[in-house]
Amino acid sequence: VSPILTKGGLVTIDAFNVNLLSGTSINVSGGVNVSATGSATYGVGGSFHVSGGVDPLVPPLVGGSFNMNSALEGYSGLQGASLSITAPLVQIGGSSAPAGTLLLTPQFFSTGGFNSF
Repeated sequence: VSPILTKGGLVTIDAFNVNLLSGTSINVSGGVNVSATGSATYGVGGSFHVSGGVDPLVPPLVGGSFNMNSALEGYSGLQGASLSITAPLVQIGGSSAPAGTLLLTPQFFSTGGFNSF
């Protein structure tokens, strides 16, 4: 009998140029096991770590690109996933940002099921 896996996965992206395209998704959601009697056991969400714009081999070297347009999901019936983002420049809110800045809306933090940032 195969083990029942309900815990969400781990995704790590560490690159100078990160381009998570629109129309794609990264999912680290937890699962659920429903027994023959209908009892549900939920797994916790996983972790997603993404680092971009900085050379992973030469950390002082910055200037890479960081485009995050992919749908990110980390749902769980027990505990949502964690999300870690590292970029040279991050701006939360506003309608425009300087070139090379990762612009996130405040609503970004209430979507996708993540409960830890």
